[in-house]
Amino acid sequence: MEFFNGDLASLLHPISVDEFFRDYWGEKPLHIHRENRDYYKGLYSSGDIDDCLRFAAPVEGWNEKVKMAVKFKMVSSEVLFDRNQPGFDYQMIRKSQRAVSLIMNFIQGQNNRVSRMAKLMERDLRGRIKGRVNVNAYLSPGNSYINPHVDTHDELNIQVEGTKRWRVYEPRIPNPYPGMPMDNGFDPESQSLFIWGRKPCLEVVLQPGDFIYMPRGFWHDPVNTDSEPSLGLTIGVHPVCWLDTVLSSVRAVAENRQELRQSIPAGLSLDSRTEQMIRENIQGFFAATPEWASLSEMIANLRRDNPDDGGAPEDLYLPSHEAVEALGPDSVLSRPRDGAWMFHPTYGLLRLNVGGREIGLRKELKGALEHIRDYASFIAKDLPGELTQQEKIQFCRFMLNFGAVQFDHTKGTQ
Repeated sequence: MEFFNGDLASLLHPISVDEFFRDYWGEKPLHIHRENRDYYKGLYSSGDIDDCLRFAAPVEGWNEKVKMAVKFKMVSSEVLFDRNQPGFDYQMIRKSQRAVSLIMNFIQGQNNRVSRMAKLMERDLRGRIKGRVNVNAYLSPGNSYINPHVDTHDELNIQVEGTKRWRVYEPRIPNPYPGMPMDNGFDPESQSLFIWGRKPCLEVVLQPGDFIYMPRGFWHDPVNTDSEPSLGLTIGVHPVCWLDTVLSSVRAVAENRQELRQSIPAGLSLDSRTEQMIRENIQGFFAATPEWASLSEMIANLRRDNPDDGGAPEDLYLPSHEAVEALGPDSVLSRPRDGAWMFHPTYGLLRLNVGGREIGLRKELKGALEHIRDYASFIAKDLPGELTQQEKIQFCRFMLNFGAVQFDHTKGTQ
């Protein structure tokens, strides 16, 4: 297979999907090396991160599905985000040498190619596990690292740019669950006590085009040992566990039995009847479960906690990577004719909604957005506002990748 198609089969190639789930899923890591540094070409790049940092303005308190998070080790989040001045301090972020890693969370919310990949992954996983997929981007400067840690979800990791060494250690707690009282590895003293002197079960250097699967619970410490930046994408797979079905049935029973929602009497722990009261309530719960929490109700509760964002992969507008890269000042663009497109300022902030996906934009883009909204088609260099010609091209590329504009094939050049 020459290039990545965005689906699970091409992500795992040459390992088959059946072999992956039979021999690796939830059991052990898998590393796939490819002699093709361009295998993921056109999916996502450090240039896409640059565009996002230049133009996006995440707003605190927005819907989690569209909020982007930027995190630095050793740099406080207050430095990156000023509530009174929406937008990232782009120059500070890109020039900072103190940063260990720049993390862009939920990048499928601001890039149609990544969104398509996430939808394909969820589709391909659906017949084998139940869960949701989230994609984060990690841009690490040269010779940087992330502390050894463990995750409570499975990870499908792809190396896009640069190299990164991964050392992987056997889990201390198999199949950890979010919220468990466990060391997550970010306390340097506790993590060093666990992995000190231990031999990694896997140690590899990921090259562009490579892939590594990390089951939840396995300790790992990705290190960028090269002087060049490294960009990797993590496809986090958050499976629904059996515990989730139990918790959903607890909610279903509690919704129909008001006695389970009553407060525990004060001083119960000192009462001689404590053990008997607890036993009676638990027995009553399990006796009521078949009556109040049918299988269909459990499934409904699970779906409520893991909603489908709707839409199909083929519904996303995806111009060719070559066309986007060739975008110039005379390129003719237009708003999509067949999708909902909304822009409006709110309390001095800018919001753009395209097909149900929402993103915040820097306030100096107001003139350009109004121009796009008011004209059937436009030329990149004609966008008004406080943008240089190069920034206009970069902004149009960002909007193309988000799906907010498209090439107008009926007019001009591309």
